[in-house]
Amino acid sequence: MIETLLAVLILGLVVTASLKLVALSQRGLAQVREKETMLRDASALQIRAALDPLDIFGASGDVSWRVYEKTSPLFSDENIDIESLGFGNSAADSSGSSKYETKRWREIEVTKNEKSVVFFLPLAAENVSSGDKM
Repeated sequence: MIETLLAVLILGLVVTASLKLVALSQRGLAQVREKETMLRDASALQIRAALDPLDIFGASGDVSWRVYEKTSPLFSDENIDIESLGFGNSAADSSGSSKYETKRWREIEVTKNEKSVVFFLPLAAENVSSGDKM
């Protein structure tokens, strides 16, 4: 009789653990599906933004976005003595003064169901002046 009770107890623990594992798997699968849908929507928006500039703010269904235009000097630390780095004439112009090349890009934050993803796009060639190189 005691052996039967122990067997039933062990079987109950195994069934309980199995049900909990199934519930966790279902929740994980739902989260993966949600992330996949969000990334697919963000990817479509990224392609759209590469072909045609987006408004700074926007929404389409339950997906919203915000565009940030960013710039950064090639050398962000202004204490660096560029001439001493040995880049030759590319770092200094004929007057001997240092030049910083500026990198420009767009960050597009896509939000869906209070979750967000950020992707980066270079600025279109027509938005960059002739002195800048992308």
